[in-house]
Amino acid sequence: MGRKAPDATQLELTIRFANGGTVTAEDIDLIEAVRRARSILAASKATGVPTGNAG
Repeated sequence: MGRKAPDATQLELTIRFANGGTVTAEDIDLIEAVRRARSILAASKATGVPTGNAG
């Protein structure tokens, strides 16, 4: 019988800076969304990231 191909290998990378800051895959996704939308507000709406606006 045929064997099922294994799932693709995945790698997750987090960059940690000396000052305690980090850059994760989610951060890169948001940066790419801002680049595509050309607007921080539009990107936050598209990705579901809260804007911090109370109203």
